[in-house]
Amino acid sequence: MVRVTARLPFPDNFYEGVFSSGSLCGWADPMSVIGEIGRVLKKADRFFIGDVKGNTHPFAVFIMKLNLNGEGMKQGLSSSVAAAYAKSEVTPLFKNSGLTVTALSENPFGLSIAGEK
Repeated sequence: MVRVTARLPFPDNFYEGVFSSGSLCGWADPMSVIGEIGRVLKKADRFFIGDVKGNTHPFAVFIMKLNLNGEGMKQGLSSSVAAAYAKSEVTPLFKNSGLTVTALSENPFGLSIAGEK
């Protein structure tokens, strides 16, 4: 779990882009992390968050597990899917964050969230 208990060690409006892959499902307080993304992102610049989705079909999970080595990795995938968000649960996370979600899509394996400040 990623816990943001203090500000990230970067100044406000520092980054021109923020990219996160495969970690949203592990954020203990996603609104806090999203707030930090908004704080460090420059105005009018973009972010992208990609992750597994909570309602991933069991066959898709099976296919993903075929590409993983080791039981620990496979168990980690299962716990990530169990903790992940469904598409319908994403938009409320960004309310009052100062970030605008411009594209929210899903495929059989995960979610893609793109937006800007």
